[in-house]
Amino acid sequence: MNAPRKYSEIPPLIEAIQWIGTNLEAIKEFTKSAPNSGITHRGEIIIPQGCCNLMASKGDFITKNQMGNFTVYPVKMFREMYQPFIEIHETEPTL
Repeated sequence: MNAPRKYSEIPPLIEAIQWIGTNLEAIKEFTKSAPNSGITHRGEIIIPQGCCNLMASKGDFITKNQMGNFTVYPVKMFREMYQPFIEIHETEPTL
């Protein structure tokens, strides 16, 4: 019998950095942005993305997925969608 089965999506692992208004160099390094990316007069950061630019306001999170694509999320949305990744190292049991 070939009945439908339910599956759950494997949670993706992302990297993220928060724009706090003073960490432009860290954002540039994280996004590999061109040196001309900068801060607007309203304190937003411009992140060049091929055909378009991403804009992050102070407090926003910039994420990079496993494919290397960037997305900007407001703090509230980021916190609802993501939680810190805690790496667990398994050790050999001692006898």
